[in-house]
Amino acid sequence: MQSIHGVIMRKRRFVGRKKELLAMERLLTAEKEEWHILHFYGSAGMGKTVLLQQFVLMHEEKFPIIYIDCHKGFQSEQDFLVAILDQLIDKQILTTETANINVIEKLEYIAKEYDVFVLILDGLNQCQEMLDWLKDEFVKILPVNIRVYSAGRLPFDYWQKDFGFENIVKNI
Repeated sequence: MQSIHGVIMRKRRFVGRKKELLAMERLLTAEKEEWHILHFYGSAGMGKTVLLQQFVLMHEEKFPIIYIDCHKGFQSEQDFLVAILDQLIDKQILTTETANINVIEKLEYIAKEYDVFVLILDGLNQCQEMLDWLKDEFVKILPVNIRVYSAGRLPFDYWQKDFGFENIVKNI
């Protein structure tokens, strides 16, 4: 059953984000060599979360989208992986019978079933202690058809300075 929040979001006028939405659309159709993380940054209240939520509403019927709200401030990598697992089960991409499989292995398996699979990480500034793990371990093993969109208060400048990441992180 749809929530009141869902009704409000669908009826809400969404204006002034053509550049960002175009960049998000381009990532959906990017070739493997053009894969990148699209990271939106800026001060609180500027609409990063609304942008990501609007993108979900525009595309949730076309392909799987996992939206992870990092504003909750995960205490560990395991908490983060459990949040992904919960989303996979809630969206019926994964059944509870197969939930005991390693989350990363399951993401790899699911990615083989779809041309595009989207992972949205909102509020990454609340997970500072996990950012190195995300960059050094989690993101590096994702299949290229999993498109990653993120948002936080600060740009991923230090990711771009890391060898190999200079061309795959796009800050907007």
